[in-house]
Amino acid sequence: MLSKLLYIIIIISIIVCAPSVHYKLTKEQDKKIRQAKSLRKNGLIQESISIYLDVLNRYPYLKEAFDPLKKILKEQKNFTLMDSIAFSYQKAYNFNLQSKVETFEMLLWTDNKNYIKTINEITETPSATNKQLETVTSALLNNNKINEIQNLVPIVRKNKKPDFFSFQLGLYYSMNMEIEKSINEYLLYLKHNPSKKRLISNRIFSLSDIQAIINKIKSILENSELIDAKLILSDFYFKEKEYSKSYDLINQYSNNENEKIEFVKNLIKLKEYQFAQEIIADIMNNSKDEFILKEAIIQLAKIFEKLIVSEIYDLPITNDIIKNELLNSQFVKVNNKNSEFLTKAIGIYDSLRVNNKNNESIYYLAEIKYKILGDLDGSKLLYQSLINKSSSKYKDNAKERMVDIEIAKGDLNNALDIIKTFNKKELEYKKFQILFYQHKFKELKELSDELLKRSDKNNKYYNDVLKIISTVMLFYDNDEALKKYANAMLKIYQNKRSEAINMMLDISNNQNVQVVDKINFELAYLNLLQGNTSEAINLLGKIESKNSAYIEISTLLKAEIEDYILNDKSKAVELYLFFLDNFPDSIYYDAIRIRLRDLAS
Repeated sequence: MLSKLLYIIIIISIIVCAPSVHYKLTKEQDKKIRQAKSLRKNGLIQESISIYLDVLNRYPYLKEAFDPLKKILKEQKNFTLMDSIAFSYQKAYNFNLQSKVETFEMLLWTDNKNYIKTINEITETPSATNKQLETVTSALLNNNKINEIQNLVPIVRKNKKPDFFSFQLGLYYSMNMEIEKSINEYLLYLKHNPSKKRLISNRIFSLSDIQAIINKIKSILENSELIDAKLILSDFYFKEKEYSKSYDLINQYSNNENEKIEFVKNLIKLKEYQFAQEIIADIMNNSKDEFILKEAIIQLAKIFEKLIVSEIYDLPITNDIIKNELLNSQFVKVNNKNSEFLTKAIGIYDSLRVNNKNNESIYYLAEIKYKILGDLDGSKLLYQSLINKSSSKYKDNAKERMVDIEIAKGDLNNALDIIKTFNKKELEYKKFQILFYQHKFKELKELSDELLKRSDKNNKYYNDVLKIISTVMLFYDNDEALKKYANAMLKIYQNKRSEAINMMLDISNNQNVQVVDKINFELAYLNLLQGNTSEAINLLGKIESKNSAYIEISTLLKAEIEDYILNDKSKAVELYLFFLDNFPDSIYYDAIRIRLRDLAS
């Protein structure tokens, strides 16, 4: 009878105390742990510790109590209890490897020399997982035990994982400016994780702020046998505008011809059209991939397209301020000096359209006809052909252009009918634009509320809607002036800039000072686009009140005219300094400060 009773007690003890991977918290345990959490949250730290200790005394295997207590003791720098808690936790799990891993950092905090024993044990245990090894190594790193890491890592790399902890060490060495060690670790990681090339490239580039370091990085990359290292080196040369060296490395080491196409695209972004054409010629002479050849031809057409366009003045800040995708003209001014390239671009796109039924070429040909040639009917036919296709990534763009064409023609009702026909939510923004032109300001406000509520702030039209609504509010006391302004904006969209200027001049006699300042600012910009720089400056001079909502951007525009158009750098500096003194809270403050630094250098 006694032996039977003893057996029952032992069984109950095992059930109560023995850990299990699948244990479930009892109601009592859960209550105690929640109580401890609440006390900690409310700043009653010692009370929280007492409850956790009580729980662990009875149930030493409970991670739900062990983990938060470990954090609290570290925060409180209470190392007295750590060794005993760690030992009890390990004992509860029969001193298995996982329990030693989970308590490992506590040994480091208390400077318990048993941590060396744990390191040796985990490296010598074949069943040790990568996660366990990384946990221990991370703990060593967090506690600046770099010597122990340098002993542990080679063993793991030899026996288990050749790139073990390489990325983490790359970060560690980079923060300590041990450049060679850092890059070697990054390249080791890249060797075994080739899909992470962009990540590693970015990490290496983050080190390259000082020229001496750049040279060192380049030397390491040059001497590396890793192909991806050569391609990262190519990126370095590209950044330094040594485009030929950059391309030579891609040509020599990359088997992916798409990288050559991306190289061409990047050159086009930088307006390096001549070298881009040379690479396209190289691709067309050597590639046998039909897709690559077709893409190269399209990029060539895009170069010709860029060469014929006369860009508006490059005013980095002002152009961004004035930008409005819904209201600004979509038509492009042609540079007559390079007009022969227009014929070449059209020829390439048209050939691909006819021979390859290429949707991309159809779309870009339609864009040329619409934006550059002003051939509204011809472009309409091409856009319609894309819409008629069962699948085309340009279909939605083409639908929007069909609306744009009707607006450009002045047929606003027909534009609304097209929107109804297509029944696309994205086209509601175009409806918003048309309502503005039609002076339906009440409907405009209702639609804006709906659009802003459901739209992501990253939507390309989101800020444009806000700008238009704020304009409507600005004219709150003068409906007739608002109608005239809306008419002027329609003329701008239709590329009838002179008519728009005359309409705006009619509004500039308004009694509302803020309205007058807005009109003068926009008139200044329109005159600038017309080449009337002196008139633009004269109009900006009329915006003088420090209380004006437009004095800030007016000052900016004057400064950028002097800087980028008239090339009077001293006058520009004077205006930039005035801006910094008077508008210290401006969102453009840092951009102006950087520009001043560039001018000084």
